[in-house]
Amino acid sequence: MKLYKIHLVLGLAWLLAGMTLGQIMGESGDHGQLPTHAHIMLVGGVLSITWGLLYKLLNLPAKLIGLVQAAAHHIGVGVMIVALYCLYGGAGDPATLGPILGIAGTAVMLSVLLMLFLVVKAKD
Repeated sequence: MKLYKIHLVLGLAWLLAGMTLGQIMGESGDHGQLPTHAHIMLVGGVLSITWGLLYKLLNLPAKLIGLVQAAAHHIGVGVMIVALYCLYGGAGDPATLGPILGIAGTAVMLSVLLMLFLVVKAKD
């Protein structure tokens, strides 16, 4: 599967997961996972789909830097979502989850930095 399609498929999967959590919160009346829901929708879904569109529209290379960018993004998002779910669900120690969230956020930021590099280097 091409890199742009990986981002699109995973982005749509993240959106579905976020919408599912939103439905659960709406039905239960418990909106304690709202920060998790927002991160799934925006960082997981919208940003992943944006990456896929940029790869396709700008014909960005799927070489090592592209693979690192994709891995940093999706692994970072996955770890971030699990840690947020545990944090806001009271299933983990904030002192432990805080650094995990910091590392996951840094991985996502690295993916943004790599995408910036790829876009700047893209041929017009």
